[in-house]
Amino acid sequence: MATWNTSYSVDIKSRLPALWEVLTDAPNWSRWNAGVKAVDVQGAFVDGTWFTMTFPNDDTIRSQLIEVRQQEYFIDETRMGENVVRVNHRVEQLSQDTCRVTFFVEASGPEAEPFGAGASEDFPSVLAGLREHMARI
Repeated sequence: MATWNTSYSVDIKSRLPALWEVLTDAPNWSRWNAGVKAVDVQGAFVDGTWFTMTFPNDDTIRSQLIEVRQQEYFIDETRMGENVVRVNHRVEQLSQDTCRVTFFVEASGPEAEPFGAGASEDFPSVLAGLREHMARI
Protein backbone atom coordinates (compact mmCIF):
# COMPACT_ATOMS: atom_id res chain seq x y z
CA MET A 1 0.00 0.00 0.00
CA ALA A 2 1.31 3.42 -0.93
CA THR A 3 1.88 6.03 1.80
CA TRP A 4 2.54 9.78 1.74
CA ASN A 5 3.17 12.29 4.52
CA THR A 6 4.09 15.89 5.17
CA SER A 7 3.80 18.45 7.95
CA TYR A 8 3.27 22.18 8.39
CA SER A 9 3.97 24.31 11.48
CA VAL A 10 3.44 27.84 12.72
CA ASP A 11 4.35 29.60 15.96
CA ILE A 12 1.49 31.58 17.47
CA LYS A 13 1.43 34.19 20.23
CA SER A 14 -1.05 32.57 22.59
CA ARG A 15 -1.34 30.63 25.79
CA LEU A 16 -2.09 26.96 25.25
CA PRO A 17 -5.60 26.83 26.81
CA ALA A 18 -6.89 29.66 24.59
CA LEU A 19 -5.35 28.16 21.45
CA TRP A 20 -6.70 24.69 22.26
CA GLU A 21 -10.18 26.13 22.75
CA VAL A 22 -10.12 27.67 19.26
CA LEU A 23 -8.66 24.54 17.63
CA THR A 24 -11.30 22.27 19.11
CA ASP A 25 -14.26 24.61 18.46
CA ALA A 26 -15.00 22.90 15.14
CA PRO A 27 -18.32 24.67 14.42
CA ASN A 28 -16.34 27.94 14.34
CA TRP A 29 -13.35 26.82 12.22
CA SER A 30 -14.74 28.98 9.40
CA ARG A 31 -13.77 32.08 11.44
CA TRP A 32 -10.09 31.43 10.69
CA ASN A 33 -10.09 28.80 7.92
CA ALA A 34 -11.24 30.22 4.56
CA GLY A 35 -11.47 26.66 3.20
CA VAL A 36 -14.33 25.78 5.55
CA LYS A 37 -17.92 26.92 5.13
CA ALA A 38 -19.39 24.90 8.02
CA VAL A 39 -18.65 21.99 10.35
CA ASP A 40 -21.33 19.82 11.92
CA VAL A 41 -19.98 17.82 14.87
CA GLN A 42 -22.08 14.84 15.93
CA GLY A 43 -21.24 14.91 19.64
CA ALA A 44 -18.51 16.08 21.98
CA PHE A 45 -14.95 16.69 20.74
CA VAL A 46 -13.67 13.28 21.90
CA ASP A 47 -12.33 10.01 20.47
CA GLY A 48 -14.79 8.44 18.05
CA THR A 49 -16.91 11.52 17.28
CA TRP A 50 -17.86 12.06 13.64
CA PHE A 51 -18.08 15.43 11.91
CA THR A 52 -19.08 16.67 8.48
CA MET A 53 -17.15 19.54 6.92
CA THR A 54 -18.69 21.64 4.16
CA PHE A 55 -16.38 23.54 1.84
CA PRO A 56 -17.11 26.92 0.21
CA ASN A 57 -18.17 25.10 -3.01
CA ASP A 58 -20.68 23.05 -0.92
CA ASP A 59 -18.77 19.77 -1.29
CA THR A 60 -18.65 17.82 1.97
CA ILE A 61 -16.45 15.23 3.65
CA ARG A 62 -17.20 13.09 6.68
CA SER A 63 -14.37 12.52 9.14
CA GLN A 64 -13.89 10.95 12.53
CA LEU A 65 -11.88 12.05 15.55
CA ILE A 66 -9.60 9.07 16.09
CA GLU A 67 -7.72 10.33 19.13
CA VAL A 68 -8.07 13.47 21.25
CA ARG A 69 -5.60 14.34 24.01
CA GLN A 70 -6.59 17.56 25.75
CA GLN A 71 -4.22 20.47 25.12
CA GLU A 72 -1.80 18.17 23.24
CA TYR A 73 -3.27 16.93 19.95
CA PHE A 74 -6.19 15.54 18.06
CA ILE A 75 -6.15 13.21 15.08
CA ASP A 76 -8.93 13.10 12.52
CA GLU A 77 -9.36 10.52 9.80
CA THR A 78 -11.11 10.79 6.46
CA ARG A 79 -11.72 7.75 4.25
CA MET A 80 -12.26 8.11 0.51
CA GLY A 81 -12.69 4.68 -1.03
CA GLU A 82 -9.51 2.74 -0.36
CA ASN A 83 -7.63 5.92 0.61
CA VAL A 84 -7.25 7.21 4.17
CA VAL A 85 -6.01 10.66 5.22
CA ARG A 86 -5.14 11.27 8.87
CA VAL A 87 -4.24 14.69 10.21
CA ASN A 88 -2.59 15.05 13.60
CA HIS A 89 -3.17 18.60 14.88
CA ARG A 90 -0.52 19.03 17.58
CA VAL A 91 0.03 21.99 19.93
CA GLU A 92 2.97 22.66 22.20
CA GLN A 93 3.77 25.54 24.53
CA LEU A 94 7.14 27.03 23.57
CA SER A 95 7.18 29.85 26.10
CA GLN A 96 4.73 31.60 28.41
CA ASP A 97 2.96 33.29 25.50
CA THR A 98 3.96 31.31 22.39
CA CYS A 99 2.75 27.97 21.09
CA ARG A 100 3.63 25.88 18.04
CA VAL A 101 0.87 24.28 16.02
CA THR A 102 1.87 21.45 13.70
CA PHE A 103 -0.37 19.60 11.28
CA PHE A 104 1.11 16.19 10.43
CA VAL A 105 -0.56 14.62 7.40
CA GLU A 106 -0.42 10.90 6.67
CA ALA A 107 -2.17 9.37 3.69
CA SER A 108 -2.35 5.72 2.66
CA GLY A 109 -3.98 3.80 -0.13
CA PRO A 110 -3.62 3.37 -3.87
CA GLU A 111 -3.87 7.14 -4.43
CA ALA A 112 -2.18 8.27 -1.21
CA GLU A 113 -0.13 11.10 -2.71
CA PRO A 114 -2.88 12.93 -4.60
CA PHE A 115 -5.36 12.53 -1.75
CA GLY A 116 -2.86 13.59 0.92
CA ALA A 117 -1.56 16.50 -1.10
CA GLY A 118 -5.07 17.63 -2.00
CA ALA A 119 -6.26 17.45 1.59
CA SER A 120 -3.35 19.52 2.86
CA GLU A 121 -2.56 21.96 0.06
CA ASP A 122 -4.17 24.87 1.90
CA PHE A 123 -2.65 24.09 5.32
CA PRO A 124 -0.06 26.90 5.13
CA SER A 125 -2.86 29.45 4.65
CA VAL A 126 -5.02 27.69 7.26
CA LEU A 127 -2.26 28.01 9.84
CA ALA A 128 -1.65 31.63 8.86
CA GLY A 129 -5.37 32.28 9.33
CA LEU A 130 -5.24 30.67 12.76
CA ARG A 131 -2.26 32.85 13.75
CA GLU A 132 -4.08 36.00 12.57
CA HIS A 133 -7.27 34.97 14.38
CA MET A 134 -5.42 34.38 17.65
CA ALA A 135 -3.80 37.83 17.34
CA ARG A 136 -7.29 39.38 17.17
CA ILE A 137 -8.83 37.68 20.18
